[in-house]
Amino acid sequence: MHIKQIAQTIINAYKNYYNSEFDKAIQTLLEIDPTSDSIITNETNYLLALCYWKKSNEFKVETHELLEAIIDDSNTFEETILLSKLTLLSIYANDAQYHKKNKLKLYNELKNYIREKINEDRDYELLLNILKRKSNSIFPTKQCINDLKNSYEYFFNHQYFFYEEYAMSLCNYSAALLCLGRFEESNNCYEKLNWNNLHDSYKLYNYNNYILSEFFLNNHTINNSMIAKIKDFEKLLQQCKTSVDTKILLYINIAGLKVYKGQYTKAQKLYEFAEKLNNDYDDYFVYYVNINLCVLAIINNDYMQANKLFQKCNFVPELFSTYEKQYLNKRNEIINNVIKNQIPNITIDKFSKLLSKGLNDVFLTNNIDFFTSAILFSDIQFWTEN
Repeated sequence: MHIKQIAQTIINAYKNYYNSEFDKAIQTLLEIDPTSDSIITNETNYLLALCYWKKSNEFKVETHELLEAIIDDSNTFEETILLSKLTLLSIYANDAQYHKKNKLKLYNELKNYIREKINEDRDYELLLNILKRKSNSIFPTKQCINDLKNSYEYFFNHQYFFYEEYAMSLCNYSAALLCLGRFEESNNCYEKLNWNNLHDSYKLYNYNNYILSEFFLNNHTINNSMIAKIKDFEKLLQQCKTSVDTKILLYINIAGLKVYKGQYTKAQKLYEFAEKLNNDYDDYFVYYVNINLCVLAIINNDYMQANKLFQKCNFVPELFSTYEKQYLNKRNEIINNVIKNQIPNITIDKFSKLLSKGLNDVFLTNNIDFFTSAILFSDIQFWTEN
């Protein structure tokens, strides 16, 4: 294959990737001769690694191996090494099997390198703001909120040139505001957004954070306006091409909203479907599904089932930051006490009040409202993408 054909093949694969057509992108990339110059194969393998990561859990080991090989090859372009390291950073933070990797060391290495390069080339300012956008994968939300805001403001001002980066920084900043209980600020981020400009995951991720900010602003109330938005959310999930991980998380959140609509049976089916998709791979999703099914069992006065489910989720996944873990550990303690005492006829509102009182008694100076809803929801952020 001629060099021009190879370049066009890679361009076509990127188009497939950005349309979330990961299988197509992989097939396109595999057309390139693996015996080509390593500079070419490394460019190919970088995109192949991203596609494998997005495709499904069974391919994630290949992702890690490809990126490590790219970084170790002395012929790799400097920019490709940098992008591979940025992706690895996200993988270490996002995947349970890599939690023991030294994320902070890699983050600081990247930050120092980029800052040195900025003096020679202002284009590295773009990479610095991409790194800042990922900061919540390394640091507690409270600690990195300014970096996330700076990244959001930088890409807001440069959205004409980097619209996808703007969409991702918007998503991550609004998510952090959600976790900090700053629901109005999170919601305000979307006031001037033209949703028609967003597609697939960019639209889906942001809509998740937008609808949750509305939900919490309305004190967990599902009004007619909210019902319409939930329907739009479900349509988006059906229409948009996205990764398996994203589907799992969004099914969990839609199930939670259905609980607040009083549709317990529909919610349970969605939780079980999310559990099937995860297939016990990621403890983050194991925790979310079972803790929410446990709460559903309590509301239904089925304490035998609630206790059984609680045994599956009486832990806090490593993916959560130290900031979040303190609240989730306390939540688990409160839920366990409810199960032990078998408090009868607990409604979803009473459950939220129990959680609110229990958390506020301990965490007097922090806004813990995001963690006090009976059903646990998740923000969503762009960490893997560069």
